[in-house]
Formats: sequence, C-alpha cells, structure tokens
Amino acid sequence: SDLSEVCEIQMTEIVTVIQKGALAHNIIAWARDGYGRSINHRVSIKQLAGTTRAGVTVLFSPGDDWRHYISINADKDVPDGVIYVRVFSDEKPSVAQLLTIYVVTDASSFLVPVRKTVTGIELDRHTLSLGIGTKTKIGYSIFPNGADIQDVTWSTSDPGVVRIDENGNLIGVSKGNATVGVMTVDGGYVDTCNVSVGGQRATGHRWQRVSTRWRKGR
Repeated sequence: SDLSEVCEIQMTEIVTVIQKGALAHNIIAWARDGYGRSINHRVSIKQLAGTTRAGVTVLFSPGDDWRHYISINADKDVPDGVIYVRVFSDEKPSVAQLLTIYVVTDASSFLVPVRKTVTGIELDRHTLSLGIGTKTKIGYSIFPNGADIQDVTWSTSDPGVVRIDENGNLIGVSKGNATVGVMTVDGGYVDTCNVSVGGQRATGHRWQRVSTRWRKGR
C-alpha cells in the first residue's frame, strides 16, 4: 500500500477520566501516514450505541490543519459511567482508534479499571451462496469471551452484488461475487466471507438484535 496514505489515528489520550461538573476536557486527534508523519486528513467521531449518556457532551471540531479537537463535558448530576467513542478516518473508516471516557464524581481518587480488550474475531462461515433478493446473517465470535466491547462494523467489496442493511442483513442484489467483512470496533480485527450471489436461496440461523451487537436467537 501507499505509505503516504493514512494508516493510523493518534490521540493525546485514549483513556481519560472526566470529573462531573468540572471544566470541559479537551483531546487532540490526528491522522498519520505509513512514514509516521502527521498529515492533514479528515477524521470523525462516533459514540458507540448504548454508551451515550444524558448530561455528557462529546463535541468534535475539525481543525484547519492536521489537528482535530474533541471536547468532553459532564454535568455535575449525571451518573458515573463509561463512554466509548470511535475516532476514525473519513476516507478509510477501518483506520480508527477507540477513546474510553470514564465519568466520575472524584477524578483524584478514581482508579481506571483494567479493560478486557478484544484480541480477535472469527466468522461462523467463510463462504456463502445467496439468492438474488434473499437475505441472511453471518454469525461471529469475538475473542476473548466476555470482552468489554462487542461492537462490530460490516462492509462489502461490491454493494452492487451484496449489500448490508442497517440491521446487519446480507442481501443479494445481482449475480456475482463479493467479499463481506466484519471488523471489531475495539482493536480493528477483521474476518471475511466470500459471497456468491446466484439463483440459490440462502438458509441460516434466526438472529436477533441486542443493543448494537448481533447474537444468535434462541
């Protein structure tokens, strides 16, 4: 790959503790290329669903150079808790960094807990035949069991052959082949499945949505 392209997101902090009612806390985020140089590159943020919290604001301000600013503020009466924010490249969303924000009553006495981070992901299958107009889901396992952040994102190499809807369904669009990928929000681990779309209808498990994660239905 071109080393001059964006390859990582950096931040002045990736874990921060915010005291409720205190002044807003500011973090700088920026992109770097394969040579380790800071580059003028657009990044964005997205709070993980399920970790938003009324009374806590996470504001993003794109910079006019390589710096981008994230401002965090918490009202004094909000409950303690943790918020996860994904900071990613607009051009290559797979290039990302996770920001962990602990909202606490007394930052001076708070000890940051050891987080059980993701070490990998594996799809239940790596080949799939899908009929035009039919849909299915592919299961996956995140390692280790009980990792704190279970969120994933899906992608397709050719949405004209296979598209993925907002509920995580793979839908056959036209005859052909495409690669579908799943990536963990924590750590950016990836696994892929080769999908062939033709006349054969797909069969599979029944699934249900739990928060932003996908788990096999019982």
